[in-house]
Amino acid sequence: MQTHEAETQAVAKIEKRREHSFLDYRAMLTLNALGLLSAAVFIFINSQREIHTYSGMNKYAFLFLLFVTSTSTWYFFKAQNRKKYLESLGENHDALTKVWNREYFNNKLFEEVSRAGRYQYPLTLCFLNLDNLRVHNDKFGNDSGDRLLKGLAQYIQETVRGMDVFARYEGDTFVILFPHTDLESSLTVVERLQAGVAREIECTFGAGLTAYGAGESVAKFELRAREALQKAKSDGPNRMRYLNGSSKVLRTVPD
Repeated sequence: MQTHEAETQAVAKIEKRREHSFLDYRAMLTLNALGLLSAAVFIFINSQREIHTYSGMNKYAFLFLLFVTSTSTWYFFKAQNRKKYLESLGENHDALTKVWNREYFNNKLFEEVSRAGRYQYPLTLCFLNLDNLRVHNDKFGNDSGDRLLKGLAQYIQETVRGMDVFARYEGDTFVILFPHTDLESSLTVVERLQAGVAREIECTFGAGLTAYGAGESVAKFELRAREALQKAKSDGPNRMRYLNGSSKVLRTVPD
C-alpha cells in the first residue's frame, strides 16, 4: 500500500540520520584518542631527550599534534550539534505516527498566534478525532488500530501544506494549524481530507474548526476548536463543525 511504503521510508530516513550520528561520534572519539596518544608520545619524547625547543622532528610532531587535536575538537562540536538536532527530532515527533507531537504543537501554536496578532493575518485551528477506534480495536486488535492511526497521519501529512502544523494531540485526536488561511478555506481543506481518508484509508474522522480572533488568548482559541470537535462528534461519524461566534454542521460524505 502506498501509505505503508511512505511510512517505511520516513522511518528509514530517521534511522539513517541516527546511524550518521553514530558514525560522527565514532570518528570524533577516534580523533580524540589519536590526539591524546600523540600528545603523550610528544611529551614522552621531549622528557626523555630533555629538549625544550621545538626543532627538527619535534616541529613536525608538534604540527601533527596540533592538527589532530584541532580536527578532533571540530568533530566533537559537530557531533554534539548533530546529537542535539536528532534528540530534538525524536522529542518533537510522535513515536507511533512520526508526525509532530503535542509539545511541539503547543510551542508552534503560541508562536503562530503571536505572529498572527502582530501581522494581522488569518489563522485557523482544527481538531480532529478518528471515529470508532475503540470498536475497531475490539474487533481487529490494537495493532490494526495502530496501523489505522499511522495511515491516517501519513495521508494527512502528505496532503497539507509544508507551512501547516499537523500533530498528534493525544490518543486518536490530531490537530492541524493553518497559518495564513481563513476559516472558509480551511473548511474546504478539511472537507477534502475527510473524503480522501474515507476513500484511501477506509476510515472517518470528526473535525472541529475555529478562526483566531484578534487579541484573544491561546487557551480560548484552542478551547473553542475543541468544543467544535465535541459538537461534531455528537452529530455522528464523519461530521464537521466550526465555531466562530456561531456553529454549523457540515456533512461531507453522504450517509
